[in-house]
Amino acid sequence: MQINDDLHMGTPRRVLKDFTRLFVGFFCCLIILSLYQQIRLFLDGVIDIVIGKSFFLLLVHQLGFTAIASLLLAFVYNGLENKKTNLGFRAVYMVFFSLLIFEALLIEYYVENYEVLGIDIRNLEMDGRQLVLYALKALVFGLSILFCFRFFYRVSAFIYSIAGKMYPVTIFLFSLFLLTILSEKSPINENKVQFLITDVFHTTFNEPQYSGGLEYPLLKAYQPHNGLSPYFDFDDSMPNLVVIMVEGLGHDFIGAHKKYRYFTPFLNELERQSLSWQHHLSNSGATVSAMTSLVGSLPFGKMGFTHLDEPINRNTLFTELRKNGYKTAFYYGGNSALGKLDKFLQEEQLELVVDRTKFGKKYTALPPDAAGISIGFADGDLIRKWDELFVANEQRRIEFFLTQCSKKPFKIPNQESYLEKVDGIVKRYIADKPSKRTINKNKNVFASFLYTDDALRQLMEYYKNDKHFKNTLFIITGTHYSASLPQKNNLERYRVPFLMYSPMLKSPHSFNHITSHMDVAPALTNLLSTSFAYQTDTYSSWLGVGLAKNERPNKQIPLLRKKGTHRDYIFGGYFLSSGSAKKLSDYLHVPDLSTEAQRRTIRDQFKNFRAINHFVTANDRLVPDSLNRAFFERQKFTKEETIWISSVFNGKDFDNAYNTARELAHEGNHERALLLCSFILSKVPGHVDTQILKGRINAWNGNYKKSMVILNEVIQKNPTYEDGYAALLDVYYWSNNNSLTGQLYETLAKQHLETNTLLQKVERNFAKIDSPDITKTLVQTATEAK
Repeated sequence: MQINDDLHMGTPRRVLKDFTRLFVGFFCCLIILSLYQQIRLFLDGVIDIVIGKSFFLLLVHQLGFTAIASLLLAFVYNGLENKKTNLGFRAVYMVFFSLLIFEALLIEYYVENYEVLGIDIRNLEMDGRQLVLYALKALVFGLSILFCFRFFYRVSAFIYSIAGKMYPVTIFLFSLFLLTILSEKSPINENKVQFLITDVFHTTFNEPQYSGGLEYPLLKAYQPHNGLSPYFDFDDSMPNLVVIMVEGLGHDFIGAHKKYRYFTPFLNELERQSLSWQHHLSNSGATVSAMTSLVGSLPFGKMGFTHLDEPINRNTLFTELRKNGYKTAFYYGGNSALGKLDKFLQEEQLELVVDRTKFGKKYTALPPDAAGISIGFADGDLIRKWDELFVANEQRRIEFFLTQCSKKPFKIPNQESYLEKVDGIVKRYIADKPSKRTINKNKNVFASFLYTDDALRQLMEYYKNDKHFKNTLFIITGTHYSASLPQKNNLERYRVPFLMYSPMLKSPHSFNHITSHMDVAPALTNLLSTSFAYQTDTYSSWLGVGLAKNERPNKQIPLLRKKGTHRDYIFGGYFLSSGSAKKLSDYLHVPDLSTEAQRRTIRDQFKNFRAINHFVTANDRLVPDSLNRAFFERQKFTKEETIWISSVFNGKDFDNAYNTARELAHEGNHERALLLCSFILSKVPGHVDTQILKGRINAWNGNYKKSMVILNEVIQKNPTYEDGYAALLDVYYWSNNNSLTGQLYETLAKQHLETNTLLQKVERNFAKIDSPDITKTLVQTATEAK
């Protein structure tokens, strides 16, 4: 073998082919370390198999780390090698060798502690014995890696025929890196050095750290004030509340001189009879985050409040009103699991949640989009469903409506007729060419707003027929400005109309100061507590201050563009967007209340808010336990359980996780299947198939009582899903509780679910009932229904 085939530092000047052999050897060593990790976890009983999905994902991410490291080091290698023979080779060799030792030590820590080291490495404490032990391990790893590295370098000589010039290699490496960053990662299948570097960098340079001394930095004493009370003429009882959030409804649709006002004629008619805010902002460009801001005045966390890894203590408008005797209900025609909204609503303990799972066969879902997926049911059907379920009684209530037709794909009933209406409006009312071009280019968008406006008109007519209408307060706003329509600047995406309408209003009034969704919960609490014997806590952590004229000269309004994009912020008279601070008067027709001092401090204020936002959500420091009104069980998994879960499921496809759990259950591994089911439901509590599987597994284990509780809950939440009925009928049969079949049959009959499969199970169960007379009657009933 020639000398330049050997890993020898005295070799003549190295070329790119030698570098290629180095990174091939580096990657092969990472494969060995990955195999070492899996074997250790397997021997500890944490994972079931060594060579499985998690191992191959780990190799993919090791390849990605090799690609980016090699891409960066290739230029160092070439530059140093041009300066001095072997200098680049030695430098890159030592870097690769050091990274391998560091990766080995981090893997060792991981397999011993079942957690990966990130920024917390700076707080790592070790006694003398542990330090000596890790020093010995570093020595063993170093010798082993040295041997492996040299071996793989030698056997990689064949790569000579593949290695080309510099730029093709770097392009190849960069492509590999881009490919791997798109895949999902979890500690078991991520390069540990990359995780550490990323975590340290993100925490140090991107996420400000809270350094204040307050345990609950947002907690403050509640100070009621007569903000909106003078505008109402209440009777002796607290009002019913109806909150309507219209998807994508921007400020240009409501107001006497707004350019798109002709597409929401009912809402504009209502605005002239309401309290209205001309400069109101949604706090988020994402629908679910906008909603949690409105009902809870809550911080965002990193990705939005509903995307927090663990639920945290809080108090919201829902929980406040429930404490004061209000019945709570939420109505939505779409999939509430999107954005984890269902999880949030479950924790809020709403008495009634209606989403697409509650509609049944009487309703027809909207046409599918290009991907073949329907978003659910039209806004008009949502109003019909509410009318079907509405029961007039004396209990005060809050009802929350979230519309969805005015979002992609903008499918609506009778679409052609509404498109014709759009053409008529353009021809009759729209004069300026830019608006006309926008409308003609987005006819389906404007048609959807016309449709939703008609649906809301119908909803108001229904309410007017209720005897409690005169004691009802309506709140109407948008989720955010529609992303399908052009916006002049970054502030536009947040500008939405905000109306308060009620027969109890003394007179309409328009407000010109700046408010946001986060001000709504404090404003309603103030309104009720100053007008009625309304119970409220002495402390709150709400970010908003109320909707009446703000007395704070330096009001802050945090803004979340979309999930994980926190770049916009308002403080005092300035709007900070992507690092650029401008006067609000440049965007809005509001007085310039800013000062030069505020211009200098707004970035510091934003940094401080981000630090507090991260601190309270990451450490559950929003409110103490004594003030928490939400209900949730903190699902805890041991470190061993967490690693096993990661070994069989990685990513966000919980349907795939369900399939894995089902396979485990059918193989007889009920314990592992239940563990995976619990994990899925901790992340997606509305995953109905997983709930049903969990119920069945409990029945297979002989735990029939628990199984029936789970499956009855499934049917209550998903009354139109026949698999829940099928599972419960099986459990009745297995546990000899067939007398309960009659009541269940009545329920499924009301939902028009008398399928052949269900009726066969009903007849089977009825036939097993001891009393011949009862059996005969029930079988006859089932047969007639069939």
